Amino acid sequence: MKKILSSVMVVAAVALSSCNQWIDYNLNVDPNNPTDATPNLVLAPIQASQGWLQGGALGRLSCLMNQQFEGIDRQQQGLYNYLLTLTDGDDAWQTGYNNVLTNVNILLNKTSRAQNLVYYRGVAQVMRAVAIGTITDTWGDVPFSEASNPDNPNFTPKYDSQQEIYTRIQQILDSAIVNLNATSGIAVSGDLIYGGAADQRAAWRKLAWTLKARYAIHLTKRQGNAAATAALASVARGMTSNDDNALVVYGAAETTANPLYQFQQARTGDLTFGSTMKRLMEGLKDPRLGPFGTDRSAYPGFGPYYHSQASPVAICLYAEHKFIEAEANQRLGNNAAAKAAYTAGITASLQQIGVSAADITTYLAQPSVTPSGDVTLRQIMEQKYIALFAQPESFTDWRRTGFPVLAPVRGTRIPRRLFTPISELQFNRVNIPNGSTDGPWLFTNVWWDAN
Repeated sequence: MKKILSSVMVVAAVALSSCNQWIDYNLNVDPNNPTDATPNLVLAPIQASQGWLQGGALGRLSCLMNQQFEGIDRQQQGLYNYLLTLTDGDDAWQTGYNNVLTNVNILLNKTSRAQNLVYYRGVAQVMRAVAIGTITDTWGDVPFSEASNPDNPNFTPKYDSQQEIYTRIQQILDSAIVNLNATSGIAVSGDLIYGGAADQRAAWRKLAWTLKARYAIHLTKRQGNAAATAALASVARGMTSNDDNALVVYGAAETTANPLYQFQQARTGDLTFGSTMKRLMEGLKDPRLGPFGTDRSAYPGFGPYYHSQASPVAICLYAEHKFIEAEANQRLGNNAAAKAAYTAGITASLQQIGVSAADITTYLAQPSVTPSGDVTLRQIMEQKYIALFAQPESFTDWRRTGFPVLAPVRGTRIPRRLFTPISELQFNRVNIPNGSTDGPWLFTNVWWDAN
């Protein structure tokens, strides 16, 4: 019996001392809940979420303020009449920080540990720039340098000034261009924007340059002609055709449908095509009116181009690129170049919608569209307003140029920014800007909007 007990104890001791050699720890790993993801699986959700940021709640709020959309019932009617609350921008805020910027930083951290992921790094940097650009243009001073770091979470990040953020945006885009020019690296997959491009890296580089032009031209109130000159320098290397349009295209299934389409299905009758925009387009006999707003047989409230299940959300368009070029030249007194770029911008927008060559010629032949003399800033911005339908960028353009001329729906002023969201008041109260949750805040100017 003693020998038997001794043998059992020896076996047990050996088993216990070497358990890590025979227990398969993979037995407790759930393959359906991975702890890590490859770069391509991180990139696609970043791009889809940026589409939701621009085409979801933030897009609706921006387009209600600039009267491209019109709220005709319930909450949307209240928003259209400037009855905004701290909760109205919170969904967009959470999307921007939690779904876009946090995942961007996850992807950037991955690429920092592997040199062969340099192209992914460049793409992630472009997405980072456009995400924080969208956010700061809406709110002004916002968290950035201390926000959305998955490796070192900070739940009370400081607010960076918009001026600092604008400097960082240009630096981020410069770095992206360098990375996208690298001589070797793994090809980017999971790319919802340029995955099918003939030259994917070239498309991303051109987008980066056009975004540099966008954020340069935003500073015309602050920097005057210097902003126009900087924009033109970047335009020269940016987009070259509609093939370069940065679009997030959604699926035909209800669960993967376009954000505006999903909203209209859930809130039918609350939101419609703006009467201000309709009058402008009717006055110009604009052939985009049907695709944008009046072909409503299958798409209540809007036309089919941006309101079908599989409609795209535009991150940046070649038409925008040409209107930036037109504005910059007009401000600098380069009138012939301004008019040529203006005409090219209109043509690009019409071609994007599928307008025939004959109808494009007819449209451009109207003196109300193409003047016999020099093109004015108002004409440039009104055409850009049409071309950038359903995009937050058009709200930025109105604030910095005053065109198109809009009459307040209610009272004597139109909001120029959103309240700091309720979640920041609850969890980061110590850092939020003074007065940013009070009524008058809506009508104050962000930094680049200051006169």
